[in-house]
Amino acid sequence: MTVLISKFFPSSSAFGRHEPRPSFLARVAFWMERARSRRALATLNERQLKDIGLTAEDVETELQKPFWN
Repeated sequence: MTVLISKFFPSSSAFGRHEPRPSFLARVAFWMERARSRRALATLNERQLKDIGLTAEDVETELQKPFWN
């Protein structure tokens, strides 16, 4: 996922240049992965959430976000 995120949040290089904007298909793929990740997060129980340092409220907040955000 880090690779996809770096495509959407380009960093400036030593020369001040930015990476090109991702294609529409790359954005759709990123959004689909984000939605899939959120669906997977929704299936975790309290013990599993505690293991990864999240609360049920954290999950609920994440699930309320639109796929593009």
